[in-house]
Amino acid sequence: MFKTLEGETLELAPWRMRRFLRLLADARRYPAGTPPHVLVQDLRQIIARARRVNTQPRIGTARFKSTGACCEACLLAQQRNGVLTLLGLAIESLPQAVHQRAAVTPTMEFEAAARSATIELKWVRYPTLDAAVKAASGSGIYILRRGRRPVYVGQAVNLKRRLALHLWCSERHRKSGLAAWVTNVPRKDLSAVEHTVVRALRGRVTNAQLQKNQMIVGPGNLAITHLLPTDLNSRHISDNKLILRSGDQFEWES
Repeated sequence: MFKTLEGETLELAPWRMRRFLRLLADARRYPAGTPPHVLVQDLRQIIARARRVNTQPRIGTARFKSTGACCEACLLAQQRNGVLTLLGLAIESLPQAVHQRAAVTPTMEFEAAARSATIELKWVRYPTLDAAVKAASGSGIYILRRGRRPVYVGQAVNLKRRLALHLWCSERHRKSGLAAWVTNVPRKDLSAVEHTVVRALRGRVTNAQLQKNQMIVGPGNLAITHLLPTDLNSRHISDNKLILRSGDQFEWES
């Protein structure tokens, strides 16, 4: 656990720590063989000087900015069960920032995501987004489609509310014709299922960040049956299920 400038506690899982230390080593151009405790000390300094600059209560995220440490940095954290968990880190070495004579916020880089779940999905196909809003309830995963073509995968703690927001946006921007597949999923499995469905559909949906990041199976293994609706398929999976062991990666050839 780490303390920010304002005394907030940020938790950092060991596998996230390894990812962030690699980012820090690249930014600081440390030579190979630099002792890990040097990197950890720099990371602690970055977080110790971090000040919260933005909060999004609706999705439970907070953004921090750290200045005056070994690097300029932006951090992204998420509130989980009353604890702030550090999810993302973007860093820029000070010499580069000084030469540019301007503060430039670098692109946020997220760590490889560890996902675990054991679940059988039961997809329901709704002919219109309005029908999905009226019938959906609870937490789950949804695939927005235009005709038979999937366009976006999302997760929601409250499916009715989230789908209603998509409906409102589509009507406001006059983009009619959206429909949906929906399946209920326990809250604890939402991220694992969403990430797996996105990677199975690859470039057919617009979830760019989840397609870009590496997906590593967590300690609980990953076993999802009926992964996609029956009228969808993917060359990346067989028998419409994905079963991977802890430590495996869900990857494919481009």
